[in-house]
Amino acid sequence: MREFYLINAKGSRLSLNEEDMFLSDPAGLGMAYESEYKNIENAFYKTMRKIAQKEISGTMNFTEYAGYKKFIDFIQEQPLTLEYKADGDTYYIDGYIDSISKGEIDVFLECPLSFKATTNFYKRQTYVLSREHVDNSKQYNYSYPYTYNDTSGGAMQYINDTALKHPAKIIIEGYAKKPHWQLMQNKEVLLDGRVNVTIEEGHKLVIESDPAKMEIAEYTKDNEYIANRYAVSDFTTKRFLSFPPGTTELSFSHEAENELKIYLEVREEHESV
Repeated sequence: MREFYLINAKGSRLSLNEEDMFLSDPAGLGMAYESEYKNIENAFYKTMRKIAQKEISGTMNFTEYAGYKKFIDFIQEQPLTLEYKADGDTYYIDGYIDSISKGEIDVFLECPLSFKATTNFYKRQTYVLSREHVDNSKQYNYSYPYTYNDTSGGAMQYINDTALKHPAKIIIEGYAKKPHWQLMQNKEVLLDGRVNVTIEEGHKLVIESDPAKMEIAEYTKDNEYIANRYAVSDFTTKRFLSFPPGTTELSFSHEAENELKIYLEVREEHESV
């Protein structure tokens, strides 16, 4: 059974699966591309191909006008995230509700809507790259479950079995001195990064690679913003991490003796669900 939920910009979550408020006839969950072709004699050759922006449509059904008002009030806080559950998996897609129509109540108040996506579908995966840091009695300050990668020294293997790159958010907790990371595939260095800064205990360095949110900044462990650290990053390196299709190896190091404490939050992207 498929389930749908909305998460608004304030972090509130609304079920679209209730008897008095539910989404029906969803469409646009598949895959589409924008392509251009050039005609040469009797054949056509593709000159451009890119993923098309997704538009998800459906009908919201309400048993009374109060439910409609509750929904409208909820979606005022945009952008939104649509959460989709099917066959034991959970996917997310970000975007905006551009339009919703309002009719009259017969059995239900039927309201067609359009959700314009700003991302592909994705899963959230979080990895912990330090044995020293894992403590089952400790509550970590992250909003979704993590997968512990059982390796010390700050190294891991990542398998991307999709055709899309998977952007990652690197979180390095102090103490860390001039942290460095390197991504390899088939013994070739694809990417490396370095930030020339010292992160003290109680602070963390965040390297966000999501194209819509890119940053290199220092925060406290309680997410209080300290400073932008982009200017002290090593501009001879690429710094922002995305995993290409296939198997890659990622490693971390720094200019001190203590073992690094690292979280890696990966957005596993999918063209269709």
